[in-house]
Amino acid sequence: VKLDTFASEVNKSQKNRILEINAKAVYFFHQFLLEMSASRGARDYLKRRELKQETIEEWKVGFIPEQWDLLTQYLLKKGNSVDDLIASGLTIKKDNGGFYDRFRGRIMFPLWDTHGNIVGFTGRVLVETEKSGGKYVNTPQTLVYDKSRVLYGLNKAKLEIKSKDVTVLVEGQMDVIACHQAGMKNVVASSGTALTFEQIKLLKRYSNNIAIAFDVDIAGQNASKRGIDLALEQGMSIKIIQIPVGAGKDADECIKKDKNG
Repeated sequence: VKLDTFASEVNKSQKNRILEINAKAVYFFHQFLLEMSASRGARDYLKRRELKQETIEEWKVGFIPEQWDLLTQYLLKKGNSVDDLIASGLTIKKDNGGFYDRFRGRIMFPLWDTHGNIVGFTGRVLVETEKSGGKYVNTPQTLVYDKSRVLYGLNKAKLEIKSKDVTVLVEGQMDVIACHQAGMKNVVASSGTALTFEQIKLLKRYSNNIAIAFDVDIAGQNASKRGIDLALEQGMSIKIIQIPVGAGKDADECIKKDKNG
């Protein structure tokens, strides 16, 4: 029993250290986006996506340039151990013993749990190349991040979901941010995957009603169907929001085409 208690205490203290590392990383990414000349391309991209300055600040959107270990070096200088950086998912260990950043050349979106802790990140590549390794990269499973238990934006949307008695579920981070910026604040994202049992349990705390507005592509439709089946099993009431033909492929595009709709 003593051993178990000791193990859970060690786990708990590393959890806290990872949460601190994530908070420092958010500050780094966000300040880099706002202040560094190397972020001009990222700032231009966000301007094209029509994000206001206050929205960027509210959602702590950030940027990391295409360098191998910029964040790792910053966090090491802040007194964090490399073992904790690896445990946070922000740093990857090379086979030859060196280290490099998981996120490079990406617009950074912090991921919060319902209590407002930063538990992980999604990085969207700014300039796609053969080496960029996928349009989106996410924090892997860690002591503080389990993607099946997190819904993007729920920490900001939960009160509005309760008062409107409906959750609007979209696919991506930009969809959520665009909706909130337009004043529709009961919107969260499943980040392009089907709803999980744990996510449905979370949503049920605030409302039994879900309106799903996934992308109109095949992947979006498949994710939507799997999520619907599970939600219905859990006694949720489901509606599908169909984006009209020509009105955009997702919520973000739809809002841009018709801000008053």
